[in-house]
Amino acid sequence: MTRKILRLFTAGDGAIALVAVAIVVYYCSTRGIFQGKASGDGYFGFTYLPGLFHYHTFDFAPNSSFWVRYLGHEKTGHVANPCPIGPIFFWIPFYLLGLGLAALSTLLGIAKIALFEESPFHYWMAGLGSLAAGLVGVALMYRLLARHLSVGAARFGAIGATLESPLVW
Repeated sequence: MTRKILRLFTAGDGAIALVAVAIVVYYCSTRGIFQGKASGDGYFGFTYLPGLFHYHTFDFAPNSSFWVRYLGHEKTGHVANPCPIGPIFFWIPFYLLGLGLAALSTLLGIAKIALFEESPFHYWMAGLGSLAAGLVGVALMYRLLARHLSVGAARFGAIGATLESPLVW
């Protein structure tokens, strides 16, 4: 099972594995995908999560009332989220794990992390979904290139495209 998971992220190639490890270390040593603050599309996308799991709605108003005056109400009376829903499918499992860890750390007295309030911890946990999806994408790109090119050329292409992309930065 562990080998299958590792192959999912590394395509079974040592060089791709090293790049994946470097990206994970970078992510863990920084404040994550949103640099510790949510901004732009990342913020609006993130707001789907507390909206769904705390307020049980796609309506943007309950968890982001500040933006209601700028976005306005739709005919239904709800406020539409201006961000596509796509990335949250990758973020949901990690966000829910973060909620569990926040509750556990508060219960054990390790740290008090509010469950449904926005915080760098919640952004970081949700961002793990993007990290995982990006690493799978690197492995898939390598596999695709290796079908049509030599192993060296596939490594060069996959690693070069990864390190030159905003995935890392």
